[in-house]
Amino acid sequence: MPLIASLDALGLDWSGLAGALVGGFATLLAALLSFWLGRVAERKRQDDIDRKRSAGEATSAFHKLCQWANLLANIDQQIKAHFKQAEEDGVTEVDAFLNIGPVAGKLLEPDRIRSSELRFLQTKENFQILEMATLVEQRAANIHEIYRLYTIQYLALQDWLDSISGFERQYDGPVAHDIIPEGYRSGFETRGAQLNRLLAGVCEQLEQDLPFTTEAVQKFADAAHSKFPNDFPKIKFGADERAAE
Repeated sequence: MPLIASLDALGLDWSGLAGALVGGFATLLAALLSFWLGRVAERKRQDDIDRKRSAGEATSAFHKLCQWANLLANIDQQIKAHFKQAEEDGVTEVDAFLNIGPVAGKLLEPDRIRSSELRFLQTKENFQILEMATLVEQRAANIHEIYRLYTIQYLALQDWLDSISGFERQYDGPVAHDIIPEGYRSGFETRGAQLNRLLAGVCEQLEQDLPFTTEAVQKFADAAHSKFPNDFPKIKFGADERAAE
């Protein structure tokens, strides 16, 4: 017996059943669509959270890079200020350490950059910038350490001189002249040569690393703005002007 005839025999309304089936399918389809749209919205919300987190990490890394760059600039400025003062006093010495004193104040190192803060650079296009950012930190830390050692040895030399019987320091205005007993000149020259080597290392590295650091920080800022145009401003490093696009 045909199904429709069987349904008729049972007293069921075939058209009503068909309508119910269509209605049920439509309800199911609407539920699936609503579920899918909800998943899409949740995914978009999570992507926005992840993007903002990554942008925040990139901003943190940028500030640390700027601090490392400023550390190098401060060291360079101090050394140049010593040389300038020596020139103004008319006492520029052949031995550089006689012109350059210890660190003025305390130069603090920034916090180290975390790998997560550079994650957005882990692409084929930006991998070189990632390496440059890492080198900025390493080179700046190395220069700072050498200058710190220079300061320690410079102060140790002064303590050694003050402990020598017969040592005199005569002043001509702001300029000091050390009178070292003959038997201690060799020790003085040896210590001075060590200081000159440390200072030469600092100056040579600064000459290379200051422009490298400026380039690296600028490229980092450009890459971060390109990746996060709404969360990282367009920055001209070393200039007061900055424009958000």
